[in-house]
Amino acid sequence: MSEILKAAFARPRAINQNKHHFLVNKGLIPQYIWDFYPLATDYYHEFNPYYVHLIYNEKIFPEFPVFTVRDGVVAFADFLLKNLKLIPTWKTLFLIPASYAPLVPDVLREQFLTYTISQNQKPDIRKANTVTIFGLMCEQYFGNYDKIAEKLAVLKDLAPDAEIRICLAPRKNPLDPGDKETLHYIHVPELVRKSVGEREIKWMKTRDLMDNSIYRDHYLLDLLDGNFLTCDSYFHFWFLSRGGMVNSIPEWDKKETLFDLDISFHHKLHVRPLPEVKSQFGELLFFSKMFKGDFVTSPKFHNEVLRIISTKALRE
Repeated sequence: MSEILKAAFARPRAINQNKHHFLVNKGLIPQYIWDFYPLATDYYHEFNPYYVHLIYNEKIFPEFPVFTVRDGVVAFADFLLKNLKLIPTWKTLFLIPASYAPLVPDVLREQFLTYTISQNQKPDIRKANTVTIFGLMCEQYFGNYDKIAEKLAVLKDLAPDAEIRICLAPRKNPLDPGDKETLHYIHVPELVRKSVGEREIKWMKTRDLMDNSIYRDHYLLDLLDGNFLTCDSYFHFWFLSRGGMVNSIPEWDKKETLFDLDISFHHKLHVRPLPEVKSQFGELLFFSKMFKGDFVTSPKFHNEVLRIISTKALRE
């Protein structure tokens, strides 16, 4: 597999290269992907980062030797169910987060590796001149209020003269059309205010935040928890490639991997073998046979996928 990676790096081929844009009709992309902004914006590196569940023409996959899967865990599970018989014919190598491994059928293991992203510097809030607190105000983004409080606890180490910017975008759950109204727009800002104390803060809109071009000595405190909506945030790419620090991305540990790829001057992608965990795909397949409807937007399917990836049983 390392030879496939080396060949792909030497002669990169990615959908996000301008010459390949015609392959995907973005007019067919479902509305919820636009609700992910700025998480799901396209970007490029040699291992072809893309949301594979948005590719509706299966003939596209054999054209690309490697895909770095950006899909959230629910969309990825749906992708596997729909393409179980086709994936072996593509001979395509997919890079996925290690937490997705229980979803992969045993018969497809040889087409999957895992990836992680690291930053070249340690994300140390004590070195920050500016901190941006960012989040989409839906539970599928931040998890729950306790997890928000845990992340905000790091603010106690912030320098007294550091600037604090807050960007909290009101959103409903993009993957549940029937999601009811919540009071997150009240409770989440209140949690932030309590953590900030008497410090002066600056509230920002998402579009204003994305206008910044330099993030040196800037710390992103992202409230994102887990991989429900996405496992590869464009906002992290944007921030790190401009010299910033991201709270949830670790410092490069320099341990041996199958392949290390520089995504920018400031962060890297690391490829490793698929972990030896027991495949739970059979349970996912059984559930799919008993359920009719759109899996990606079904809360019942969401719960089943999340249950499966929480399984830590080692392969016997």
